[in-house]
Amino acid sequence: MNSQLKTDLYVSGKEIQYDEHVKRLLSNKRILSYILIHTLEEYENMEVQDVISLLDQRYEGSVPVDPGMTNKTVISESKKITGLNTEDTVINESLIRYDVFFCASKADEFDHMIVDVEAQKDCPPKRSAYNRSLYYISRMISAQKEREFLHSHYNDMKSVASIWILMNMDRNTFSEYYMGLGRHDGYIADIGYHKDMENIVFIGLGKEIPAHKEGNGLYRLLGVLLSTKMSYQEKINIIENEYPDVIDQDVREEMNSMCNLGEGLAEEREAIGYDKAVIHFVLQMNKQHLSLEQIMSITGKSEQEIKEIISKSDENE
Repeated sequence: MNSQLKTDLYVSGKEIQYDEHVKRLLSNKRILSYILIHTLEEYENMEVQDVISLLDQRYEGSVPVDPGMTNKTVISESKKITGLNTEDTVINESLIRYDVFFCASKADEFDHMIVDVEAQKDCPPKRSAYNRSLYYISRMISAQKEREFLHSHYNDMKSVASIWILMNMDRNTFSEYYMGLGRHDGYIADIGYHKDMENIVFIGLGKEIPAHKEGNGLYRLLGVLLSTKMSYQEKINIIENEYPDVIDQDVREEMNSMCNLGEGLAEEREAIGYDKAVIHFVLQMNKQHLSLEQIMSITGKSEQEIKEIISKSDENE
């Protein structure tokens, strides 16, 4: 193996490690609770500690999305929703996996909902984020058969929500999608419809972190937690002062690990010319016939960026 490729593999390995720290940070029950409070109506205006008590560990982040492989059940007790090594790092493994996958009881109800939280480093190409979220949430529904309900007892089906955190957007944005009533002739039959059966939420994080805790503070919290530019001490100062209910020792340790790894990555990128290295690595993986999904997972590049790199290489040959 040539030295350039070894370097590329080394840096990409560090990137994957960084991504795993992001997922572990988002899996912290305090962070998850804050996200649920500010995204889903079921938990609106609740306190973080009260939502923590509603989180269920039956479904872990390592559950694959793909058909026939989603009915795994594991029970564990910890401060995190565990099993989050979900962007599979085995080079020949094509399974798509959830980032953070868990159950949460509904306040004031003897029922629960199934929730998936996904983190994307780059602004996705047009339509791809919604299409992917639609597939994920469809699998979250269909996988309930013979797990949440038996045979044709569809009334036992649980509500589902897929929450997507999109980083490096042009601005901070929030959008929610759910199945709604279409055309009708004026009379609407009572067929048991309720809009909260399936929710898709997109949280777009701008490249610039808000200077102060504006509105509900979700943009600032996530921006600070996931920042690759802020030092550990800067993050800790903000979180402890502005978000004392979401900070614990696990959050401190994950932020410290992320910051240390992020600083090392910045130095390595500068030393080897990171853009050139990534381009070279993408082309090497393409020659080995890896799928776009696998290349996206390993490099952190969007589908459009990868296609452009491959297309320009083909033109120059």
